[in-house]
Amino acid sequence: MEQGDTMRVVRMEQKVSMDSAIQAVSINNVIKSTDENLVVSGLAGLILRTSGFFNLSKVMTEDQAIDTAYLLLEKYPYESFEDFVIMFRNAKMGKYGELYNRLDGQIIFKWMEEYMEEKAIHREKTHRAVKFGTGDEISLKTIQDKARQLETPEQPQNFKSVSDALKEAIGYENQITDQDKNEKDYSEFRKKYLIKKMKKQK
Repeated sequence: MEQGDTMRVVRMEQKVSMDSAIQAVSINNVIKSTDENLVVSGLAGLILRTSGFFNLSKVMTEDQAIDTAYLLLEKYPYESFEDFVIMFRNAKMGKYGELYNRLDGQIIFKWMEEYMEEKAIHREKTHRAVKFGTGDEISLKTIQDKARQLETPEQPQNFKSVSDALKEAIGYENQITDQDKNEKDYSEFRKKYLIKKMKKQK
């Protein structure tokens, strides 16, 4: 590969993010719309570039890279090409540990397993950020903010405790609704009122 081509590929790889990888078209769909040989060739090229990046006494051969590429496509058909780009980039930065003068398909599959765990965690954090406004675990502040939103000074009977807010925040669907609570409060009030009225009549 010419130096200019290499620089263009590197710049392209640097622009890929986890979010863009999640939104990208799956390898399976790319193969359906293009040619499997092109996809395999591209993935094998990533493998060979990664192998050449490390100072190994014996780099992977083209045949080994192609074989590994086919196996990766077979195991991860619903991931995107961008996922593989990020995985190999992370490996180059030492995110998955050191290499001891050896790189083969088994090591690459271990890298991919670690990357898939990272991707699952990223998805979960993104989901929480959209739902709760934070990528972290549900915090006490989140729960308290939720409780304050539910409190209305004009109607104090609608106030929900932090415990109730927690149930709503983590998706409980069986909590008592405001309407049910109001009906129970009214029923209790009416019961006490009637008892007092009967005592006065006696």
